[in-house]
Amino acid sequence: MIQVTLTFHSLSAALHALREIPESTLNGALTDITPADEEEPAVAPAPKPLKKAKPSPAPALVAAPAPPTAAPTVDPLPGVAPAVSYTELQKAVLLLASKNRDAALGLATTMGVKTFKELDAARWPEALAAVNTKIAELGVMQ
Repeated sequence: MIQVTLTFHSLSAALHALREIPESTLNGALTDITPADEEEPAVAPAPKPLKKAKPSPAPALVAAPAPPTAAPTVDPLPGVAPAVSYTELQKAVLLLASKNRDAALGLATTMGVKTFKELDAARWPEALAAVNTKIAELGVMQ
């Protein structure tokens, strides 16, 4: 079923439009309209303001988590580097390169690559640390 809402300036215009619609699609809605119904009302009643429905609260399925506390510092395991995404490394490299392109290229060269794109993913944490150190040396604001 499709429902359509139309707004007309007068009752006669609405009735005229309704008569143009094939009666088979209206489910007999025009059969109870009489000529007396076609008269214009003296004053149209003002539409009632719609009440806003109050949103229903979502049912609590699980208990709310405790407020965050300071995370305990965990020493990384020896020989295991923390995970670093290429996006993190790239942001730091771009920040450094925007202030000193030669310093960024120099760091890549000291790591044995022409650009940081060529660097093995296992070395990204090492590269990020080196880039952040260089950024701190140059006093670049992050």
